Amino acid sequence: MIQVTEHVSLAQYSTMRLGGEAAYLVEIHSREDLKEAHAWAKERNLPMLMIGGGSNIVWRDEGFQGLIMVNRILGYEDYVSLDSHFVTIGAGEIWDTVVGRTVAAGLTGVEALSLIPGSAGATPVQNVGAYGQEISDVLTSIEVFDRTTNQLTTVPPEACGFGYRSSNFQTEYRDRFFISV
Repeated sequence: MIQVTEHVSLAQYSTMRLGGEAAYLVEIHSREDLKEAHAWAKERNLPMLMIGGGSNIVWRDEGFQGLIMVNRILGYEDYVSLDSHFVTIGAGEIWDTVVGRTVAAGLTGVEALSLIPGSAGATPVQNVGAYGQEISDVLTSIEVFDRTTNQLTTVPPEACGFGYRSSNFQTEYRDRFFISV
């Protein structure tokens, strides 16, 4: 069961340490939490915003008059076959920790993305990249919760519309909350 907190300072949810209050805030630890929080906000006709580590957020002094959902969905699972190695990462994982763990496992493709602040779930939104590598180069699927349909779904990379520091998650897929990448 989710725990919704009222009148929460948003400064603690941004690396800039600025901003007013959220009317409501909840930490999301699972798919079930996400569904419950979404239903709670819809019942009250509140705007919703899912955030990760807050590294790309500058809050207004007026705050946010809705429900802030802080993504704390964790997980790191390896899938190994004869010809490939996949990793599924909870969207709430700290990105630099994920990079360190994959590099330590001998995997390649994200090593140049070390020290980029934020959570794993934020990486597809702006197609995080550095030194010739981008998350779109290694991403095989994204599990999301679609607020418009109230369904969990998997988005393949070809549907993401990746470009230089951009994706469809900034535009037409804006109503999707990340669960895993």
